[in-house]
Amino acid sequence: MGNQDKILKYVAACRDMDIEVVQPSVQTSYRQFTVHDGKVVYGLGGIKNVGDEAIREIVDARQEGGPFASLLDLLCRVNTRKVTKRVIESLIKGGAMDCLGCSRHGMMASLDTVVVRAQKKAKEKDSNQVSLFTMIKEEPQVCPGIGFDCEEQGMDEWSDEMKLKFEKEALGFYLTSHPLQPYRRELMRLQLMPLEECADLAAGTEVKCAILITGIKEHITKKGSKMAFANIEDLTASGELIIFPEAYAEGRELFHSDQPLLLTAKVAEQKNGKDEDEPTEEDEDAVKEIKLLAEKVQPLAEACFSNGDPTTLDLPTEGLNRESLVAFKSLLQRHQGAVPVQICVNINGTFAFYQVDDRYSILPGPAFEKDFTAWKGALNDRQTA
Repeated sequence: MGNQDKILKYVAACRDMDIEVVQPSVQTSYRQFTVHDGKVVYGLGGIKNVGDEAIREIVDARQEGGPFASLLDLLCRVNTRKVTKRVIESLIKGGAMDCLGCSRHGMMASLDTVVVRAQKKAKEKDSNQVSLFTMIKEEPQVCPGIGFDCEEQGMDEWSDEMKLKFEKEALGFYLTSHPLQPYRRELMRLQLMPLEECADLAAGTEVKCAILITGIKEHITKKGSKMAFANIEDLTASGELIIFPEAYAEGRELFHSDQPLLLTAKVAEQKNGKDEDEPTEEDEDAVKEIKLLAEKVQPLAEACFSNGDPTTLDLPTEGLNRESLVAFKSLLQRHQGAVPVQICVNINGTFAFYQVDDRYSILPGPAFEKDFTAWKGALNDRQTA
């Protein structure tokens, strides 16, 4: 739980094995990682700024009084000196409050008001005040989400970019999605190497990887030139990138951007000072260090557009009809580009590939993947309806 590299490694391994790792939840999570309904549930202890005392308060309150009805209900049932505003902010950013039925944006915007209401209720309870109206028996009104009618209750969610930024801030990495996630199909098409595989390559091996730079520090060499050291990651691992002056001068603007990049690099020599004896069980379980020397870099989106190899789209065989195929045709036309499309269909266990006419070549990337996923989702909904 305390090792971000290992968490990233095992989450990626789970995804590869179709084992779903779901975000933390104040309704189902415990301190440690657990299994619920056949899925791995992220532990509350893996959220930054959420300590053991706060976790015990939340879990005990849930076990004693049942699921939390709202954000206000949660704060009224825990000790707010232990479950502080800072703790709640981290829980919201990490997705642990999504189960309450309100956007993260709305909960964060209303938090000050909710804390004041919860503290007021706690003071009234501690002082044993009895209101005339509390003697009248009424059915309690359950208002999910924030817990009372307010403008923030209906707030739209943060943008995907902002949501992921806060999630990474709270968890230390991207869990529910990743800026590289919409490019998964493209990573295979461009035959890019996952970072985790670079750990086993010999020094000097040239690699091409899709990366995201998560931190960068500039350094002045003895000759007065600028170079940099960067933290990088992809969907499988994280590592270090050394950028010497020539490569840094050429791609400085890109290295300091937040966009996904296509990196051409060489594997750096590892100096761990250990004798190369037979590895122990502990050594085998350790996450290997990944260190690369940058040669050149370009925007990943640009690399996708300029590569002329066909992209393969997997189509289901069930549920397809004229209406859905017309919608698919329209989808291809909306994302018209220069990349040819190949369709893969599983027919009774045999994979058949069909080349689509060049008139329906596309511009691949996040926008296309979002619409294609939505089209397949609508197809599944009609099938199960």
